Amino acid sequence: MNIDTPAKKILILAANPKQTSRLRLDEEVRDIKEGLRLSQQRDKFILQQEWAVRPRDVRRAVLDFRPNIIHFSGHGAGTTGLSFEDEIGKEKLVTGEALAGLFGQFAKQVECVVLNACYSEEQAVAIAQHIDYVIGMNAAIGDKAALEFAVGFYDALVAYDPRYDTYSRIEFAFNIACNAIQFAGISGDSIPIMKKKPHLGKVEEQPANLVEESQLSNDMSVRQNLSQEDIASIEAIISNKQSTSTNENEPNSLDESPLSSNTATFSQNQKQSVAQTSAPTNRLSNSTSVLRNKKSLIGAGIAAVVALTSYFVFNSQPSLKGTSTPTTSSSPQARDNSSYQKSCRNISINGDELSATCPQSNGSYKQTSIRVLGIENSNGELKYYPNPRTASTYQGSCHNISISGDTLSATCTQGNGSHKQTSIRILGISNNEGNLSY
Repeated sequence: MNIDTPAKKILILAANPKQTSRLRLDEEVRDIKEGLRLSQQRDKFILQQEWAVRPRDVRRAVLDFRPNIIHFSGHGAGTTGLSFEDEIGKEKLVTGEALAGLFGQFAKQVECVVLNACYSEEQAVAIAQHIDYVIGMNAAIGDKAALEFAVGFYDALVAYDPRYDTYSRIEFAFNIACNAIQFAGISGDSIPIMKKKPHLGKVEEQPANLVEESQLSNDMSVRQNLSQEDIASIEAIISNKQSTSTNENEPNSLDESPLSSNTATFSQNQKQSVAQTSAPTNRLSNSTSVLRNKKSLIGAGIAAVVALTSYFVFNSQPSLKGTSTPTTSSSPQARDNSSYQKSCRNISINGDELSATCPQSNGSYKQTSIRVLGIENSNGELKYYPNPRTASTYQGSCHNISISGDTLSATCTQGNGSHKQTSIRILGISNNEGNLSY
């Protein structure tokens, strides 16, 4: 089943008021357009640009174009706002609260807002209360670095393929864009920061038709493999489960359970059913007819799966007494505890860059540094991303960042604008012949 996904719309808003330093906005937009033109997925994106934008032009452009991504390119003035133009081309500042109030009205369609302007972090924080992903700058960013970031972001955005690439489309593009600054040999790769809507649930993007096809395939598989005998066994399982659930002397093993015989019958029927699916018979049409006439039995089949799962989970536990149950950690899966702090000295941190003086095998010491990966500020708490190789973003919204051994501490901004003291263990870094490495 193929479902045509509507093309994503990108709206670029550019403003360079009189009496402000001249920016290379035309070059930025030209290179973004060229990247889209060269992409194999160029038909899936539509780009519209607005120049010398006044505040009312922003509202009109969003109302008319209905974009999925809004990109502002221009000047930022920190807490006072972003620089747009007035009726005669002079600077007109718009606050983060005003932008958040406007963009929040379009939260159902706007997925991401990019503020490619100096000192735009405060506006990003405000807008992120309504929009899933917002990108801003935590300091002044050079024209060349801003250009490389923008081009890298949209190159990755249009090339994203969930079959091969990690994270969501926006997170993937952000990481590539930060690396593009590094790749060009320019300073400033830690200036872009990404804010996510509080309690944002989605981590990875999946095509809608992929989900629907998978669900349809699973549903049809269940229905095709159910025979009338299977359904009778399912009903018996449910009946026995209900009767045994009220019994105070519940059996301690599956061998003693009243479910055993019915489970065996159901499993045998399922094996026979699967074995027969490859034969050229009219089994499918017959079973479909039975299921259409007995919808309640389908519900019983689904309930039986739940009942069996619950039984195996809860009733098999007595046999595990005296053993430890494996647990999973919320820390990044691919990392162990750090060991660098045991042999290195003069340990310090600047943003996400960890520095230390570490011993080599010949006994001499070497100055070394490494980027701390995978840590974000989650509503005032330092936490790890699900994937440990994600570029850290905490440094964009935290201050008073310090380190003691392998413990990173900081004061981080919460969603309501207040600040909170928090800390986290840095994982996975060791001293490798005088070099800090993962």
